[in-house]
Amino acid sequence: MHSILAGLFGTNFVKKGLVANAATTSEASPYRDLVSHFVPIVAQAINEGPSPEPIAKAVQAIIEDENSDIAVVVGTEAEQFVPLRRSLPDKDFEAQVIGTFGLPSAEAFLPK
Repeated sequence: MHSILAGLFGTNFVKKGLVANAATTSEASPYRDLVSHFVPIVAQAINEGPSPEPIAKAVQAIIEDENSDIAVVVGTEAEQFVPLRRSLPDKDFEAQVIGTFGLPSAEAFLPK
């Protein structure tokens, strides 16, 4: 079994009917601010991102090479974040993601 650790690619998946969980986007949700900021970033990347052809090529390479790596990193975001996830403590990784995407910090979601 192999895993492809993929970044964001232009698959038009969002244009074809992706709907955010209503409980997550409701006014009462503690995640509302995070979701309202992050979902448009991801949606744009999925709708307008690069061709998913590198993922297809990675699948083909795995099929054709019995010695291929068990986890294959494909795409800009994966190339950036997978090594960080492997090398940083949880809090430092979280801070990197927050900074990269301009997300609210975790403290913004704590009860007041």
